[in-house]
Amino acid sequence: MLLAPCLAGAQASQDLSLEDAVALALEKNMNLHIQRYDPLIAQDSLTVEEAAFDIQLEASGGLGEKKSAYDGDTTSTGYASAGASKKISTGAVLGLSTTLDHSSAITTKDSGTGLKASITQPLLKGAWSDVTLADMRKASSELSQSQLKLRATALDLVLDTTTLYWNLSYAKENVALLESSVRSAELLVEESRAKLDAGLVSEIDLLQAQASLAEKREALTQAELSVAEAADALAQGMGTLLELSGTSFEPGVSKLPEDLSKATPFAETWPVILEQDLDSAMQEEVVRRADLDRVKAMNGRLPQVDLVLETGVSGAAENERRSYSSLADPDGHEWSTELKFSMPLGRRADIAKARQASARLEQAKIKLISIKETLYKNARQTWRDLQLGIDRCNSGKARVDYQKMALEKARSSYSANLISFRELLEAQQDYDDAQLGYLDALRDLAVARATMARLDGTLFDGTISAHTSTPDENISK
Repeated sequence: MLLAPCLAGAQASQDLSLEDAVALALEKNMNLHIQRYDPLIAQDSLTVEEAAFDIQLEASGGLGEKKSAYDGDTTSTGYASAGASKKISTGAVLGLSTTLDHSSAITTKDSGTGLKASITQPLLKGAWSDVTLADMRKASSELSQSQLKLRATALDLVLDTTTLYWNLSYAKENVALLESSVRSAELLVEESRAKLDAGLVSEIDLLQAQASLAEKREALTQAELSVAEAADALAQGMGTLLELSGTSFEPGVSKLPEDLSKATPFAETWPVILEQDLDSAMQEEVVRRADLDRVKAMNGRLPQVDLVLETGVSGAAENERRSYSSLADPDGHEWSTELKFSMPLGRRADIAKARQASARLEQAKIKLISIKETLYKNARQTWRDLQLGIDRCNSGKARVDYQKMALEKARSSYSANLISFRELLEAQQDYDDAQLGYLDALRDLAVARATMARLDGTLFDGTISAHTSTPDENISK
């Protein structure tokens, strides 16, 4: 159950699992909400490019009258036309149109109609699918990149939330350690006071015990402050800090995991990390678009050569209805072919654009290599941190066991007056330091495992997929 409905009240101290913390962050993070609209915008951009190949409808009409100054004859005219055109992937524009003309003079009345088909096909510049579909393919690439970026943002948010969660867990366990240490120090003070009354120790021993207790209480106070700061940082990461309304946020959290299983060999992990890397995938989309721009720019250097073919039939009669009927057995026909040529002298602008496009493509390719090199370095370091964390935890756990036994022996020796009180305090401090060192190692190992999961794509994969869809809100169309 998510914690959000309870944050403003006293129940803000209830238990909070890591899964719930991550779900809250994904649900409430404003930056993620904003970015969820990017794929929707990119999808509409793709639709805009696809619409360039939709059928275009055209219609026009008009009326007119003319009176001759020479003989006073008056002629009324009218026309109407309708047609459709469509661009296809070769760059050609197909057209089909029909016209109706009417002329009425004092002595005659006649109407004419026609049906015409045409095709205009570029032969060089702007021709063939590699060029005509480039903008649509770029829009598709931008859509893919926006989806990848949304997922990367979600993954980064989950990693940050996971780190903040384990920081809070660490802070709470540190408080528990210090509380235990304070209790032990209080017992030593009471024991020292009793021995002083019995004349078994000097007053300096009691003062040392009291100083040690004061030091541990001060450390406990600082640790409790660290818990409050870590809790606020987690609430801010989840996007729920303002919902607290001035109340304290002290949720119960899971203990740091003691997962000491071995790390997968880096040689096996690296191919998975490379395949799952979203930054590389996004840069590959940049390379793809740069290559499409280069194709268009290279084609732009060519001269404009268009082949135009037209054919049609026409008929005439004394009125509009009979004029259209005459198309069944037309009296007139026409056809034409035309070759158009144009080219700027020198083509300096087109050549410069082609050079720019080629340079940008090379830049994008080099950046992709750089991104993969950085990824390899970071992945290698994360794997080392993971391996080091496992080793630290193993040695830290052994150190805690040894220091615990050493402390028990020191207490026995102190009771038998074989060692000084300072030596007992040192043994207690060594045990406390060992416990804190082990806690540090557990926290670092948990963060390293989360970072590795971020790299190989397994960090709360199902939860992230559910929060990286486009917004459910109705968008005006």
